[in-house]
Amino acid sequence: MSIKQFIKKSLTGISISREYCCIDLKSFHDGLSVFAKVHQSIADVTTSHIFLGYKPLIIALPVLKTSEANGFLNSSDKVTLHFELNRGVSNDPDDKMIKSVATLELYKLETRSFDSHALLIYKGICGDHSFLSPWHKFVNHQREKIEKREPGNVGLPANLLDQVQIAYAVPRKISVITVGNNSIFNMFPTDLFGEINCTKYVSSLRVGGRATQQVEEIKNVVFSDVDISSFRKVYDMGKNHMRDLREATSFDLATSRSEKFGFILPESFTRYREMRLLESWEHGMHRIHFYDVINQVNSPGSTSELAHIHRLYAGWREKMGLKTDLYLR
Repeated sequence: MSIKQFIKKSLTGISISREYCCIDLKSFHDGLSVFAKVHQSIADVTTSHIFLGYKPLIIALPVLKTSEANGFLNSSDKVTLHFELNRGVSNDPDDKMIKSVATLELYKLETRSFDSHALLIYKGICGDHSFLSPWHKFVNHQREKIEKREPGNVGLPANLLDQVQIAYAVPRKISVITVGNNSIFNMFPTDLFGEINCTKYVSSLRVGGRATQQVEEIKNVVFSDVDISSFRKVYDMGKNHMRDLREATSFDLATSRSEKFGFILPESFTRYREMRLLESWEHGMHRIHFYDVINQVNSPGSTSELAHIHRLYAGWREKMGLKTDLYLR
């Protein structure tokens, strides 16, 4: 480590150069558990909660309408998400042995109904985490105010930055969306999406983007999960969010196309879902899209899956002695 890097780490508490670190989701272990708490009621939402936006922070909770969780979540407009270690030791929400690493306070914006499930959509009010010391958090908030950002990157003021860092303390899978027709297409990555139930899906794209326009005009889309080996190529696709449809030869492609729509697929896909847009809803800088799942195909023999986490969480895991294989661009 150079003197310059040492000084920067001492001032900011940050040891990793890239803000987002790619990981193989299939080999990731010892992650945080996430619990939704209202008063004294608590529900495990580790694998079910859906991250949909960062300005403001938007989190959705799909729940069975007949479940106990649906009852207590609808008893209040506010919910707190607890990001915890060692929850498996005890289910007592007041157990002091449970280590709460971070919390997100959320306020309900909207409730949508999808067959047997309700989708409760919240925005972030406040976040608090222990990935950095209070001094390092203060320094980084000041840096965020003055740091020059790359074109297209969105600045996140004060506590909103903390909220987003917390949201990325859970690995977020990166998929590639294909939209187009038989001759011209666009392909771009997203990590703001999730499954409502086995037949319904939700994703978010930026308001005013070409990608959003294309999805709403064409309506048919394919979401492809991809292999970790493609992490650099997938990140490079980010610029396609503002590009027009193009010839298929403009992309690195698999030899096959999707079964129902005949759409092109990224060369490293591990699974894809063909979906049709049902409706959309807008909040802040995000356009939330709801879909019918038409078809799903798994690629045989796939052994890895691209996801990413925030560098603060990655650095915290290192300090805690938790093994993490990072893929840095």
